[in-house]
Amino acid sequence: MPVPSRGFELDLTDLEPVAHSVLPDLATGLRKSIATILTYDSVAGPGRFDPVYRVEGAYQAFADLIGDRLAVGCDRIDATARALREVIALYRRADGQG
Repeated sequence: MPVPSRGFELDLTDLEPVAHSVLPDLATGLRKSIATILTYDSVAGPGRFDPVYRVEGAYQAFADLIGDRLAVGCDRIDATARALREVIALYRRADGQG
């Protein structure tokens, strides 16, 4: 015999701030560092220290890789926040909460 539904076990009120502000704020905060990471300042100047010049290109490639991965991560955080908002709305409709 089926048991009457008592509603979903999730506390949608606790999830809403995560979907609407925690995750979006996290992505926004992380995005602020992307420009800094991708800004490349050459070591060219007076004097020359060959070991530094030899790794300069590798460092720039590394910084570009980190910046690109951070941008992708921020996009995924935003997508997770959007999906969570959709899940909350779905649960509210299915549970009769709005």
